[in-house]
Amino acid sequence: DCSQIDKCKSCKKISEDDPLNCTKCETNFIPSFNGQQCINCNTIPNCSECQTGTSNEVPIVCKRCENGFTSSSNKGKCFAKIPNCDTHGDGPSEEIPLICKYCKYKYAPSYDGSECISCGTIANCSSCKQGTTKENPILCSFCNSGYTVSHSQTRCSKTIYNCQELEELPEGGTLCNKCYPGYTLSHDKKNCFTCKSIVRNCEE
Repeated sequence: DCSQIDKCKSCKKISEDDPLNCTKCETNFIPSFNGQQCINCNTIPNCSECQTGTSNEVPIVCKRCENGFTSSSNKGKCFAKIPNCDTHGDGPSEEIPLICKYCKYKYAPSYDGSECISCGTIANCSSCKQGTTKENPILCSFCNSGYTVSHSQTRCSKTIYNCQELEELPEGGTLCNKCYPGYTLSHDKKNCFTCKSIVRNCEE
Protein backbone atom coordinates (compact mmCIF):
# COMPACT_ATOMS: atom_id res chain seq x y z
CA ASP A 1 0.00 0.00 0.00
CA CYS A 2 1.62 3.26 -1.19
CA SER A 3 -0.09 5.19 1.60
CA GLN A 4 2.61 3.82 3.90
CA ILE A 5 4.85 6.49 2.34
CA ASP A 6 3.46 9.97 2.90
CA LYS A 7 2.65 11.88 -0.34
CA CYS A 8 3.42 8.82 -2.49
CA LYS A 9 1.18 8.14 -5.51
CA SER A 10 2.95 5.16 -7.07
CA CYS A 11 5.25 2.56 -5.54
CA LYS A 12 6.75 -0.89 -6.04
CA LYS A 13 8.78 -3.62 -4.39
CA ILE A 14 12.01 -4.80 -5.94
CA SER A 15 11.54 -8.14 -4.14
CA GLU A 16 9.22 -9.54 -1.49
CA ASP A 17 11.75 -8.95 1.26
CA ASP A 18 12.44 -5.32 0.28
CA PRO A 19 10.46 -2.36 1.61
CA LEU A 20 8.18 -0.38 -0.66
CA ASN A 21 9.92 2.08 -2.95
CA CYS A 22 8.04 5.20 -4.00
CA THR A 23 8.42 5.89 -7.73
CA LYS A 24 6.08 8.87 -8.03
CA CYS A 25 5.05 11.48 -5.49
CA GLU A 26 2.38 14.14 -5.33
CA THR A 27 2.95 17.50 -7.07
CA ASN A 28 6.00 19.40 -5.78
CA PHE A 29 7.31 16.25 -4.08
CA ILE A 30 10.12 13.99 -5.34
CA PRO A 31 11.03 10.41 -4.32
CA SER A 32 14.21 10.33 -2.23
CA PHE A 33 17.27 8.39 -3.40
CA ASN A 34 16.30 5.29 -1.41
CA GLY A 35 12.62 5.66 -2.34
CA GLN A 36 11.56 5.59 1.29
CA GLN A 37 10.04 9.06 1.40
CA CYS A 38 8.69 11.93 -0.70
CA ILE A 39 10.56 15.16 -0.19
CA ASN A 40 9.21 18.60 -0.94
CA CYS A 41 11.24 20.53 -3.54
CA ASN A 42 10.94 23.55 -1.24
CA THR A 43 13.50 21.93 1.06
CA ILE A 44 16.08 23.31 -1.41
CA PRO A 45 15.56 27.09 -1.19
CA ASN A 46 15.41 28.98 -4.51
CA CYS A 47 15.00 25.75 -6.50
CA SER A 48 12.34 25.81 -9.23
CA GLU A 49 12.65 22.15 -10.34
CA CYS A 50 14.15 19.17 -8.53
CA GLN A 51 14.74 15.47 -9.05
CA THR A 52 15.76 12.35 -7.13
CA GLY A 53 19.27 12.64 -5.70
CA THR A 54 22.39 10.56 -6.13
CA SER A 55 22.92 9.28 -2.56
CA ASN A 56 21.30 9.03 0.85
CA GLU A 57 23.34 12.11 1.85
CA VAL A 58 21.84 14.06 -1.08
CA PRO A 59 18.35 12.48 -1.34
CA ILE A 60 17.06 15.07 -3.86
CA VAL A 61 18.90 17.52 -6.10
CA CYS A 62 17.95 20.73 -7.84
CA LYS A 63 17.59 20.36 -11.59
CA ARG A 64 16.98 24.07 -12.14
CA CYS A 65 17.45 27.01 -9.78
CA GLU A 66 15.35 30.15 -9.88
CA ASN A 67 16.54 33.12 -11.93
CA GLY A 68 19.56 34.77 -10.34
CA PHE A 69 20.65 31.54 -8.62
CA THR A 70 22.96 28.67 -9.53
CA SER A 71 23.47 25.22 -8.00
CA SER A 72 26.46 23.69 -6.25
CA SER A 73 28.27 20.78 -7.94
CA ASN A 74 26.24 18.16 -6.05
CA LYS A 75 23.12 20.26 -6.80
CA GLY A 76 22.06 20.06 -3.19
CA LYS A 77 21.71 23.84 -2.81
CA CYS A 78 21.05 26.96 -4.87
CA PHE A 79 23.18 30.04 -4.29
CA ALA A 80 22.83 33.61 -5.50
CA LYS A 81 24.90 34.16 -8.63
CA ILE A 82 27.97 36.38 -8.37
CA PRO A 83 27.38 39.55 -10.41
CA ASN A 84 29.32 39.68 -13.73
CA CYS A 85 30.36 36.02 -13.39
CA ASP A 86 30.22 33.67 -16.40
CA THR A 87 31.32 30.40 -14.75
CA HIS A 88 30.75 29.52 -11.10
CA GLY A 89 32.39 26.84 -8.96
CA ASP A 90 32.10 25.42 -5.46
CA GLY A 91 33.59 27.59 -2.74
CA PRO A 92 36.09 26.47 -0.11
CA SER A 93 33.83 26.91 2.92
CA GLU A 94 30.32 27.63 4.19
CA GLU A 95 31.29 31.30 4.45
CA ILE A 96 32.22 31.25 0.74
CA PRO A 97 29.94 28.54 -0.71
CA LEU A 98 30.35 29.75 -4.28
CA ILE A 99 33.24 31.23 -6.25
CA CYS A 100 33.61 32.65 -9.73
CA LYS A 101 36.09 30.89 -12.00
CA TYR A 102 35.62 33.14 -15.04
CA CYS A 103 34.17 36.64 -15.07
CA LYS A 104 32.68 38.61 -17.92
CA TYR A 105 34.82 40.73 -20.25
CA LYS A 106 36.66 43.57 -18.47
CA TYR A 107 36.24 41.82 -15.09
CA ALA A 108 38.41 39.39 -13.12
CA PRO A 109 37.77 37.14 -10.11
CA SER A 110 38.98 38.54 -6.80
CA TYR A 111 41.86 36.76 -5.04
CA ASP A 112 39.41 34.46 -3.24
CA GLY A 113 36.95 34.20 -6.14
CA SER A 114 34.08 35.61 -4.08
CA GLU A 115 33.37 38.49 -6.49
CA CYS A 116 34.13 39.85 -9.96
CA ILE A 117 36.04 43.13 -9.94
CA SER A 118 36.14 45.59 -12.82
CA CYS A 119 39.53 46.04 -14.51
CA GLY A 120 38.78 49.77 -14.29
CA THR A 121 39.40 49.54 -10.54
CA ILE A 122 43.05 49.91 -11.59
CA ALA A 123 43.11 53.24 -13.42
CA ASN A 124 43.85 52.93 -17.17
CA CYS A 125 43.88 49.11 -17.04
CA SER A 126 42.33 47.46 -20.12
CA SER A 127 42.74 43.77 -19.22
CA CYS A 128 43.10 42.16 -15.81
CA LYS A 129 43.38 38.82 -14.02
CA GLN A 130 42.83 37.30 -10.59
CA GLY A 131 45.04 38.69 -7.84
CA THR A 132 46.83 36.85 -5.07
CA THR A 133 46.15 38.88 -1.91
CA LYS A 134 43.38 40.82 -0.21
CA GLU A 135 45.41 44.00 -0.74
CA ASN A 136 45.71 43.27 -4.48
CA PRO A 137 42.52 41.32 -5.33
CA ILE A 138 43.09 41.75 -9.09
CA LEU A 139 46.18 42.41 -11.22
CA CYS A 140 46.49 44.32 -14.48
CA SER A 141 47.70 42.40 -17.53
CA PHE A 142 47.54 45.21 -20.09
CA CYS A 143 47.08 48.96 -19.82
CA ASN A 144 45.33 51.41 -22.14
CA SER A 145 47.31 52.89 -25.00
CA GLY A 146 49.91 55.34 -23.70
CA TYR A 147 50.26 53.55 -20.36
CA THR A 148 52.60 50.84 -19.08
CA VAL A 149 51.79 48.18 -16.49
CA SER A 150 54.00 48.17 -13.40
CA HIS A 151 56.18 45.18 -12.47
CA SER A 152 53.81 44.44 -9.60
CA GLN A 153 50.87 44.64 -12.06
CA THR A 154 48.99 46.79 -9.56
CA ARG A 155 48.92 50.07 -11.53
CA CYS A 156 49.30 51.66 -14.94
CA SER A 157 51.64 54.62 -15.43
CA LYS A 158 52.13 56.92 -18.39
CA THR A 159 54.47 55.31 -20.86
CA ILE A 160 57.94 56.83 -21.16
CA TYR A 161 58.73 56.00 -24.75
CA ASN A 162 62.24 54.82 -25.67
CA CYS A 163 63.14 54.21 -22.01
CA GLN A 164 65.38 51.24 -21.36
CA GLU A 165 65.32 51.21 -17.53
CA LEU A 166 62.16 52.25 -15.70
CA GLU A 167 61.95 53.06 -12.00
CA GLU A 168 58.62 52.65 -10.26
CA LEU A 169 57.85 55.22 -7.57
CA PRO A 170 56.26 54.00 -4.29
CA GLU A 171 53.52 56.63 -4.52
CA GLY A 172 52.77 55.70 -8.13
CA GLY A 173 54.12 56.72 -11.49
CA THR A 174 57.48 55.98 -13.09
CA LEU A 175 60.76 57.64 -13.89
CA CYS A 176 63.32 56.66 -16.48
CA ASN A 177 66.88 55.96 -15.38
CA LYS A 178 68.28 55.14 -18.81
CA CYS A 179 67.10 55.68 -22.38
CA TYR A 180 67.81 53.46 -25.35
CA PRO A 181 70.89 54.32 -27.47
CA GLY A 182 70.24 57.37 -29.62
CA TYR A 183 68.01 58.97 -26.99
CA THR A 184 68.81 61.32 -24.15
CA LEU A 185 67.14 61.48 -20.76
CA SER A 186 65.44 64.73 -19.72
CA HIS A 187 66.39 66.38 -16.41
CA ASP A 188 63.11 65.33 -14.74
CA LYS A 189 63.61 61.73 -15.94
CA LYS A 190 60.18 61.69 -17.53
CA ASN A 191 61.11 61.74 -21.22
CA CYS A 192 63.64 60.35 -23.67
CA PHE A 193 64.55 62.71 -26.52
CA THR A 194 66.63 62.62 -29.64
CA CYS A 195 69.18 65.41 -29.73
CA LYS A 196 68.22 66.20 -33.28
CA SER A 197 64.60 66.89 -32.40
CA ILE A 198 65.02 69.02 -29.27
CA VAL A 199 68.48 70.52 -28.93
CA ARG A 200 67.98 72.06 -25.49
CA ASN A 201 67.63 68.62 -23.90
CA CYS A 202 70.71 67.26 -25.61
CA GLU A 203 73.44 66.39 -23.11
CA GLU A 204 76.01 64.87 -25.38
